[in-house]
Amino acid sequence: MVIIDTLQKIRGTAGKTEGVYGYDYRELGNLHQFALDRNIALVLVHHLNKGGDDTDFINRLNGSTGISGAADTIITLTRNKRGDNETKMTVTGRDVPERTLVLTMNWSTFRWENLGEEQDVESNRDELDFYNNPLVKTIVRNIEEAESMLHDDEDGADAVWEATSKGIIDEVERLYGEQENLTAVSVGKRLEKLATQLENKEGITISKKRDNKSRGYLFTRAQF
Repeated sequence: MVIIDTLQKIRGTAGKTEGVYGYDYRELGNLHQFALDRNIALVLVHHLNKGGDDTDFINRLNGSTGISGAADTIITLTRNKRGDNETKMTVTGRDVPERTLVLTMNWSTFRWENLGEEQDVESNRDELDFYNNPLVKTIVRNIEEAESMLHDDEDGADAVWEATSKGIIDEVERLYGEQENLTAVSVGKRLEKLATQLENKEGITISKKRDNKSRGYLFTRAQF
């Protein structure tokens, strides 16, 4: 295997009447043939455009599509911003399935570690974020306490926790300390976003309760 870092260091000049695509494709085509003739793997290190198209990683390659057209396999490494611990490695090519992996650098061994497919990593991260959410933990804890108080002769009765927005905030902060930006208004918005996950993951439904005295929420988990 031969690694050239970077491609630009070995490039020649374009012909007077040669367009950018033709120039790129000719240069990469010559290198491709060089590798085939010698039965070697030739790895070319190249740069991405900083302001490229984020929806298609191929379009972020510096240069024309002549570069991607001549390469057998393209691997890109990108981060959302400088300093991020995680890097996305996207692979595509003639003989490989297209995929995106999430990598992290282990600085004790100076090796990249594969965290898995991007969609799986994001799904696991969403799962952790959900169960580590103080609001979710508070709701689940109070429902479990309600379940423990149900008597044996109450088979089929639902476990219910009733609380106002202020009561929810007070309970969250009692259990998990002061919460930044947790207000009566934000509680309602957060519950709307969490409603589907709470029902799907924990079987807990949310309904609003309004009467002349107060406004609040009913959290319910059916018992089977």
